Amino acid sequence: MVHDDALNKVNGLRQELIEIVHEKGKFTDDEVVQVSQLPDITYLIIFPSFLLFYALVIALVVHFLFRKNLILRNYIFLGIATAAVLVSYYKTKEKA
Repeated sequence: MVHDDALNKVNGLRQELIEIVHEKGKFTDDEVVQVSQLPDITYLIIFPSFLLFYALVIALVVHFLFRKNLILRNYIFLGIATAAVLVSYYKTKEKA
């Protein structure tokens, strides 16, 4: 899965960063700063794009399955949005 590949890449970059810091002896070295910024790209671009893709697929499936029944479709979308907000809330609460 792409998520696992990205996670493995981030872990590899973390290990590389640790080795470079031990080699250079300081965190402010240009190479250390450059390697430390690489995972930011993964988290800021790759993961949100996959989440958006999955959300779009779910929305299209629900839309086409319940296209005749607007009330039921709207309740399903509302339920999915509520679940997403609750998951997001509890995930950020765990990190705090």
